[in-house]
Amino acid sequence: MVDTLQILKDFVGVLTLRMLEWHSRQGARVYFMTSRALLLPRETGWLYGFSKNNPNIHYSLYTSQDESETSQATTLEDRLHGMHRNNHIKVFLTFSKRQPSASAFIAGGRNLSEMYFFDKQPDNSRFPDIVQWGKEPFYDWTYFDDVDFKVSDPAAVERVAQEMIAFNEKRVLSRPDLQSPQEKIQNGFLFASPFGTSKGQLESAYVELIDRAERSLQIYTPYVNLTSALRAALGRARNRGVDIEITTNINLQGDFMPGILQPAMTRAIRKEFGSFAFRYFSRPGHIMHVKAIVIDRRALVLGSVNLNRRSFNHDTEVSIIFNDRQTIESFDEQMSVDIRPWVSPLRRSDIPRKTIMEFLVGPLMGVM
Repeated sequence: MVDTLQILKDFVGVLTLRMLEWHSRQGARVYFMTSRALLLPRETGWLYGFSKNNPNIHYSLYTSQDESETSQATTLEDRLHGMHRNNHIKVFLTFSKRQPSASAFIAGGRNLSEMYFFDKQPDNSRFPDIVQWGKEPFYDWTYFDDVDFKVSDPAAVERVAQEMIAFNEKRVLSRPDLQSPQEKIQNGFLFASPFGTSKGQLESAYVELIDRAERSLQIYTPYVNLTSALRAALGRARNRGVDIEITTNINLQGDFMPGILQPAMTRAIRKEFGSFAFRYFSRPGHIMHVKAIVIDRRALVLGSVNLNRRSFNHDTEVSIIFNDRQTIESFDEQMSVDIRPWVSPLRRSDIPRKTIMEFLVGPLMGVM
């Protein structure tokens, strides 16, 4: 099973679909889902051919229009939030009841593109049928510094597989929420499909996690646009003496639609600057794409969730909560090598000046 926000027709994307085809022909039950909203022209025809040539693969194109939860929205705000929705879950899962040792899932923030796997631009010039970075419209090279995790516990993999199969087959969970936010935190698995009866569950879980912090909150998020509930929770943590540090990007050049994302981010950071300690990632040709919260160095929340309104109001998400010291220390070591050497405290003078585009995207901030 592969669920992703975006797949591009480069080496990584082509290899992934060939792998799915191979396993399907060996008799495996195969699921693949991506989002229609981010499909570029080359990928549209490519995925159409993949679906037509592999009718035995359960292929889903996640859209706003046919999402049944969106149709259940009763207010104008909910319907607006239903526009340009995406499946933001990034999961690679294998499951076998006959051979439990082969069961595992990998999740995090990584999309299916070379930009998330190789820190140097590959030379695909010998393969004219796949993406040539920097030589075609829409395809500018940027490396996304990301982190994933792998879970091999058979019981955990089976539970995630059940939820993901239900989601892939019906576009919504068969049961909107199996547990309350508190129970989800204890069991360490957060799955969000934020419309209908499950609206607000992910936000409630994250608020509860923040409210549990006693000493420190280390937050990594590529994009910042806090909901009012998250802002209030972080404010309560600050007021009780919790040390809060938010690491994010200040330059999104090379990201998808940077002309809109950049002014939206600048506006959001300017709004929060002074309330919380921001640190910004600055490495030429790189964008920090880690989505994680370390709570008191005793709990780690890691997955696909950004601290922006999209993750909590619009898109499907998945996160895992780790409570074991070894995993937390391993994550910290990875950050000390891959991220922190290029991180600096954010000063007001580092924030880009206001532009006309920032005023224009202001009304769109609720969906970013």
